[in-house]
Amino acid sequence: MKIKCMLDKRYYSEKPTGKDVGAIQNRITPMDITVEDLSNELIRGASFKAPSMNGRTDSSWVSQQLFALDFDEDTTIEEELNRCKELDILPVFGYTSFSHTKEQHKFRLVFCMDSIINDYDTAKQIQSILMGLFNKSDK
Repeated sequence: MKIKCMLDKRYYSEKPTGKDVGAIQNRITPMDITVEDLSNELIRGASFKAPSMNGRTDSSWVSQQLFALDFDEDTTIEEELNRCKELDILPVFGYTSFSHTKEQHKFRLVFCMDSIINDYDTAKQIQSILMGLFNKSDK
């Protein structure tokens, strides 16, 4: 099964800054991709946005099937995966951020809905609910 998201296939070995961020915004394109292929692209250093968009602003939002949570402080991958099991809400994949260390876990968990969400308010509610359930995620 393929999902829709936005992907930039330029690979980075560290967090992009400055001009690179703007370049990613210009290059990132809507794509139909399998979850497995997307996870492999992200592991290699690609960048993505969960929603499919026709531009850069909220008003250009088209649809969304993936929802991602960032974790940068006060938790570990194991703690959050245990929380996933407790809630019976399992991510389709997760990956570490460029600044992840054994001492300070920095990572993202990605969740996939069974169907595409075509209503922006519904997508925002899903993201908000996930953030509430996983209260150590970045706001």
